[in-house]
Order: sequence, then C-alpha cells, then structure tokens
Amino acid sequence: MEQGQTHSARQVSTKLKPFEISSKTLRVGYGNPQKGYDLKDFEDVFPRYLPDLSVTRL
Repeated sequence: MEQGQTHSARQVSTKLKPFEISSKTLRVGYGNPQKGYDLKDFEDVFPRYLPDLSVTRL
C-alpha cells in the first residue's frame, strides 16, 4: 500500500486480526446499527504496541 491511499474494510480487518480485534455491530445514538470497532477493544493493545508519548516536565 502506497502512502496516501485509503484502506478497504477488508484490509483494516486483516491488519487487526492478529490483535484479536474484530468489527461488531454497534448502535450509535438513535440510528440504525452499523458495523465498526469498539474503542474498548483497543485499550489493551495500544499500551503494548505503541510507544509511551507522555512528556515529563522538568
């Protein structure tokens, strides 16, 4: 995938599968249910794989 190109839903799903994150049916507000990712599913993965960007003030 080249820089600037968008990812398809299938590509996103494939990239998240190793982290055991999958889309689910979500209801947002009063609208119809839609497929998407719940932020709670990422809470365990983010600290393990992303660098700590907190800044310590002197």
